[in-house]
Parts: sequence; structure tokens; C-alpha cells
Amino acid sequence: MITCYLDSQDYSSLTDPRARTADRIEIRNTLHELARSKRVTFSVSATAVCEGVVLTPNAAHLAELKAEFLCELCEFFGSNALVSFGRLIQAEVVALAGRCERPIDMFDPQGMWFPRIPVEMQEHMIRSREA
Repeated sequence: MITCYLDSQDYSSLTDPRARTADRIEIRNTLHELARSKRVTFSVSATAVCEGVVLTPNAAHLAELKAEFLCELCEFFGSNALVSFGRLIQAEVVALAGRCERPIDMFDPQGMWFPRIPVEMQEHMIRSREA
């Protein structure tokens, strides 16, 4: 099976109504067909999701279109989230240091794809906001 990762720019160019062309419509349809066929697994990362955050009111519709397309492609196999960037870097450092028994699985089936934030840091962040 092939795993395909589309970044935020891919989702933007394939969903922006102002950039809609026959070629892009054909690409979208092909991607949908590949996802349905189960020959290709589409994955998502926290980075792609964060880059889809609405920054201005007039961008809300575009962010919604991106999120819908991302869900359409990735839902066929359930949770296809990649591990958080922090866990990926940590695994790479361990592997480079030669202390890796086996490669890390890049997928996180539990969907824990945002970095783990220690409880102490969470409490500090809450106190900072309250001050």
C-alpha cells in the first residue's frame, strides 16, 4: 500500500474555489478514487491541521473546505494521523544515537498527534492566563 501525505498548501490549492480548474477537479476526483480503492492511505499531521486555522473571518470558508477535503481523504481508514513532530524528532535522535531497537511507527492510531504537554506546564499556562 502507498501512503500519501498532502501538506497544507496541497489542500489549499485543491479546495480554493478561486483556483478551481478542470485539472484540479480531476486531481481531486482521482485522490477520492484512490482513497476509496484502499490502494492509497492518506495521512494527516498536526502541522497540516494547524495551518488550516482560520486567521481572518473571510478565510473561514476556505478553512472549512480544506478540513472537509482532508476528512474525506483520511476517513476511509479511520485515524491516519502521524505522530507529533516532537515525538518524531525524539525518535530520530534515539535512532541516530544507535539506541533504537526498532523504527518508530509514524502513525498514531489513537490520534494523539499533538505534542504531550506536561501537567506542570499546563498549570503554569493556566496561571499565566489568569494573571
